[in-house]
Amino acid sequence: MLLLLSFVFLCVSAEEHMEYMGVSLGMSVDDFTAAMKEKGYVVAAANAKAPKGIRLMQGDYAGGKVMLELGYGVHTNMMTSVAVRFPQEKELSKFLTFYEAMKRVVTEQYCTEGEVINEQGDMTTLPKYGMKMDYGTVTISVDPDKAFTLILTYVDQYNTLEERKLRYD
Repeated sequence: MLLLLSFVFLCVSAEEHMEYMGVSLGMSVDDFTAAMKEKGYVVAAANAKAPKGIRLMQGDYAGGKVMLELGYGVHTNMMTSVAVRFPQEKELSKFLTFYEAMKRVVTEQYCTEGEVINEQGDMTTLPKYGMKMDYGTVTISVDPDKAFTLILTYVDQYNTLEERKLRYD
């Protein structure tokens, strides 16, 4: 499973955009959705109630069913982020093992180009962990609303900044 995670992790494209499963976040949400459909993902039924700026998809990732939250700019319609919500683990020991495995994969993937993010949680949560690069961030965190649920988030720095400029101009 760890090798599969390494294979599907993000990398940098020539345009300095993040990628998810080999698909650049440097495109519109509609184009990104179409590319993910080609990889077997479908728009989730829950998408009908999603707020503007979020598109929900579901599919297989790392051997299990996941929910994707595609973040996009409401002014630019360009992708800003992908949050992968893994299924809730039933046992704490399995959850902690998965969390530590994901930390190792993120560290190995980005250690030469990124700065470590290690934000300590309170006594009830694990720290948010990840790597920050010039072109974006990848973080692992625990869903605050659902125990033993891991979220892997990729943020494209360029498109996020472009959206902020338009929002506040």
